[in-house]
Amino acid sequence: MADSETAAAVRQRHRAENKQLQVTLMSMKKTLASLPKKEKKATQAEMVVMQRDHDARQARELADALARSPDGDVASDSDGPTLSGREAVPAASAKGEDGEDDAAIATSTVNTDADVEATRSPPTPSEKDVTAETATEVSESSTASPAPTGATAPGVDGKKKLTKKEKNQQRLQARARALEEEQAQAREEAKHMPNPRKQEDAGIERQLARLKQSRPALAALRMLPIRPDGHCLFRAMGETLRRVGVVPPASTAATTGPVDPYAPAHLRQLVAEHLRQHPDAFLPYIDAVELPTPSDGADPAAALPASASDADRLLARYCRALIVDAMWGGHVELVALSRILDVRIGVVSDVSYIEIKPEREDGTTVPASVTPTATAPGAATSRIPTVYLTYHMHYYGLGAHYNALILDPEVSSTSDVDTHDNANVDANVDDHGSDNDNDDM
Repeated sequence: MADSETAAAVRQRHRAENKQLQVTLMSMKKTLASLPKKEKKATQAEMVVMQRDHDARQARELADALARSPDGDVASDSDGPTLSGREAVPAASAKGEDGEDDAAIATSTVNTDADVEATRSPPTPSEKDVTAETATEVSESSTASPAPTGATAPGVDGKKKLTKKEKNQQRLQARARALEEEQAQAREEAKHMPNPRKQEDAGIERQLARLKQSRPALAALRMLPIRPDGHCLFRAMGETLRRVGVVPPASTAATTGPVDPYAPAHLRQLVAEHLRQHPDAFLPYIDAVELPTPSDGADPAAALPASASDADRLLARYCRALIVDAMWGGHVELVALSRILDVRIGVVSDVSYIEIKPEREDGTTVPASVTPTATAPGAATSRIPTVYLTYHMHYYGLGAHYNALILDPEVSSTSDVDTHDNANVDANVDDHGSDNDNDDM
């Protein structure tokens, strides 16, 4: 706030700030219904703090402006907004040494907003006792016997009476102090609220510790953060595969140049092709998926013949959303990638560890190494690699997210291959039949 800003200019600026704050709070309020209970409480507390900070700052600015004003009259600009975009409504102060002057102010101020009392500090019992009749009598007596110009008349007890400017400034400062106290209390309460991300991170660390204990070859396993760009599942898989040397196959889609086999777009194309080739294996799991609205408004099912079944139309829409509209991937895509790449995929969350295992044509699973390195490729004892991801619900504010887990080469053991059967070392591992179907971001 500029030092030369007048009280009227402050009120005008406050009006614009209040409108912007209301837009922000309404936007936050609309998101509350979709948030979990713990996040909803945190958001509500944040909204309270924002409103209190806003009101406290405006109270201080208006108080400073009034202090610079020659008359300090809060209600001099009847059209200008005051605190929180409302008209100034000074409450009648308690009777006593300055009761007469306060009562006169109460009769000369018009309340233009019925809601203003909800934002003011509640009046003291002595304020409630000041009736309209008493205020009128005192106002008339004050008019009949005004104080000498340029002097402050003493009170009935001989003490100095405050001017109108000083009283207004004191009231505004008292409101600012009350708002600051409430703000400090809200911050203190927020310190004791649970942090969902910290709780989830602690749960993932516990699951990783159990995994490393059962599989010593994974002692150097660490998390590789993936950016939340809507492709995190595919980007995490690509980064992991690149490091272990597993090269995804080429797709059947026409290309105009070199293709990065680890790029999210290529992996999405491979998954869509696999779903089209094996619809019966995946249709039961995509039937309940809520698909995003096509970016160009086109319906891919419209190109199908009239005899196409509802399942065919659903699959066409699903594959289109996966390739064109960058739909978030989840358990269905992990199962497809496991089969396409011939790898096991281990997913660590804060409450469980599951493994997605590729199946042969006869329904049996393929033996796998517990590390991201295949053993004896092509031999009868060969084992496919196992790659690892972490699944988060609170890592970012937008929803579910996947990160990669990689073996750190600087601290990796001399032999990162464990030849023990997974079934013997990890009795708590679930297969891909788990119902963990959360989508990624």
